[in-house]
Amino acid sequence: MRVFPATDAAATLSDAKIAGEEIVAPAVEAPPKVVNLMEALKKSLDSVSTGKKKAASASLPRVASRAPARRRARG
Repeated sequence: MRVFPATDAAATLSDAKIAGEEIVAPAVEAPPKVVNLMEALKKSLDSVSTGKKKAASASLPRVASRAPARRRARG
């Protein structure tokens, strides 16, 4: 029983070579198209922001800070 896939592949190739079979390399696939994420984000933001006014920064009302709760005396 073989554990590692690379070992299995090498063993399969060596067994085929010993048996006299012709070993042919697999065809190389074209690399996938790489997307520039920053460009995609900029395009997305530009398409969303056209025609809209910039939102005013929301200022939340300040909440008065409360004093921490007092602990009860143990006893």
